Amino acid sequence: MKPVEKIIHIVSLAIFMSVVAAASSFALYGGMPGDSGGSGTRRGKGKMSAQARPASAPLRGIDTSDIREILGYEKELKLTSAQVEEINSARQELLRESAAKYESLSEPQKEAAKLLNKVEPDFNGARGKIEQIMSVLCELPVTSLKYYEKAYNSLTREQKEAFFNIRAAKAQQGRGPAQDNIIQ
Repeated sequence: MKPVEKIIHIVSLAIFMSVVAAASSFALYGGMPGDSGGSGTRRGKGKMSAQARPASAPLRGIDTSDIREILGYEKELKLTSAQVEEINSARQELLRESAAKYESLSEPQKEAAKLLNKVEPDFNGARGKIEQIMSVLCELPVTSLKYYEKAYNSLTREQKEAFFNIRAAKAQQGRGPAQDNIIQ
């Protein structure tokens, strides 16, 4: 292998591994290592490391904030115990389905690394694995939306209006979605 080819190989491998590590970190923990970011509706102090996360705790990249927000207004919305149970059920289904999607990423990540970690890397094969990984990662917001819809549809028309009004008031106070995003 010529020196130029070695450099291209090393740089390509480094870029690929950085992208996979960043995507995995973002997907699994909701941000980059050491990042205290996350959506504005999340509560809590910082991120939990993979080692500190109990096995029963949800993965950080799974967004249940909209469903949790409904539950956070249980009293204001006058949710019945059946509604609370249905909303919690939607949240648990979201966690189960999303966790299964995350678990499915492990093998393609390993395969992509093997395809690139050779004297003559298989860039096309690795590209296919990366596309497979990204396809799964792109499904996650749709999955979250599916279960948010299920939770939201458990509300009565009056509860939906009350929830909308609570969100609109919070947006005006700068504690929720931007006012421009609220459509009557």
